[in-house]
Amino acid sequence: MRQLARRFLAVAVCASWAASAHAGSLAPTRASQLVTLSTYNATSCGGAGSQLVDRVEGSDGSNSTFSIPAGQVFVVTDVEMNVRTVAGTPVRATIQRYQGATGKSFFIDNQYLTADANGFARFTMNFSQGRVVDSGLGLCAYAVETNSFTFVVSNAVVHGFFARDN
Repeated sequence: MRQLARRFLAVAVCASWAASAHAGSLAPTRASQLVTLSTYNATSCGGAGSQLVDRVEGSDGSNSTFSIPAGQVFVVTDVEMNVRTVAGTPVRATIQRYQGATGKSFFIDNQYLTADANGFARFTMNFSQGRVVDSGLGLCAYAVETNSFTFVVSNAVVHGFFARDN
């Protein structure tokens, strides 16, 4: 009987370890958690050329103001940026967390490309583990020519989902 109890306990401990390994993963549980955001109003966020990612694009084509509700976080899964500049110009695109009240920015990621013959550069940043943005923060995107540090025209689309803040 004791041997059976020990085996049961060992199986229970192993099962709890397996469950806890997955407990920390972030993934949407409902389709309504999936969100597409964009730089809609070209609102500056901390400097000339930077743009606040301030709009939620609804599945019905509507737009509404983006904010992260208290008690939740927004998990960024990917970012797309389109940049227009001079052909052959090296460009750096950046996405960052932005605290509007203080103007402080917190780096998420950036990517470097060279504009094509038509002056376009398209950046795609994928985050398989997600990048968490807390309630009270926003997202800011910008692109800059790396030779002259001149901000260039860009727009950004951000995909992600809302999750409960644990």
